[in-house]
Parts: sequence; C-alpha cells; structure tokens
Amino acid sequence: MTNTENYSPDHVAVVATAGLTLSVYRTAEFPDCSLDGITSRVARLTLVGTLDCTVYRSGFVYPAPASMRVVTPRDNAPAVALEINHAPFRKSATDEPAKRVHLTPVHWDTLASRYVRTHPWTMAGGNYATTSDSRLSELLEDVLGHTYGPLSVHDRVEH
Repeated sequence: MTNTENYSPDHVAVVATAGLTLSVYRTAEFPDCSLDGITSRVARLTLVGTLDCTVYRSGFVYPAPASMRVVTPRDNAPAVALEINHAPFRKSATDEPAKRVHLTPVHWDTLASRYVRTHPWTMAGGNYATTSDSRLSELLEDVLGHTYGPLSVHDRVEH
C-alpha cells in the first residue's frame, strides 16, 4: 500500500505526524508479557501510517490516509504503524499468499522527516488495540480485502 499524496517539505512534519487514536486492550488476569513494551505503560496508541513488508522489510512508514490524520502522538498515546506481512501459509501452491497485519511501534526521525521502525524486530506482547472509528475498518478493508478485529501489538523486544 502506498500513499501517493505529495507533500511540500514545509508541511511534511505537520501533516504526516498525525494519526488515529486507538485504545489498548490487555488482560487483567495475567502479568504484562510485553517486557516493558509501550502497551504496558499506556492506554492509547496513535496509528500514524502503514509499514508494507510484503515485498521487502523496509523501515519506511507511509503516512496514514488524510482522513485518519486527526491527532498528534503524545507520550500517553505513542505512535504505531500498521505492519503488513504475508501469512506463513497458502491454500495451495498457486494461490497468492494471504496478508496479515499487526501494530508495531514507530518514532519520528527528524533527519529523514518521516516515521521509522523503533526496533528492527518485535514480537507480540499479548496486548491488542482497536477503535470503533470506521476509518480503521476502511483502512483494513483496503489492505486486507476484509474487515478485522482488534490488532495485535508487537511491542515486545527481547534483548
């Protein structure tokens, strides 16, 4: 998925940094399994764009569609991107691989004037995020071809 909108250099930081607020869902029965991931500290996240890894593992985050750029990430609602990967299975050898999605932490790189992956490799920490805002459903429909439930947050990093 690419965002083909053109931005002037003066407006990139202002326009491309905004996103959509998501609520974090975590279990109350078990301790935090994210190893101090962002979802262990906050109740909200800000979806700022997509990270399409179906062709290659780029660190480039495409800005969220213009309709989703409504709030700026803050300390209590850090930035995440919708990471798109191929599912590890196919129905048959001739089928196109299915896509799967999850959320991954990103941060603003001031030198590149764009969001980049916070860690090169993350895994699921057991927490999820979603919103009732229909703009998320529309984005998922565009990316996957169908709607989706709460998104797994891959904020666990093992050192």
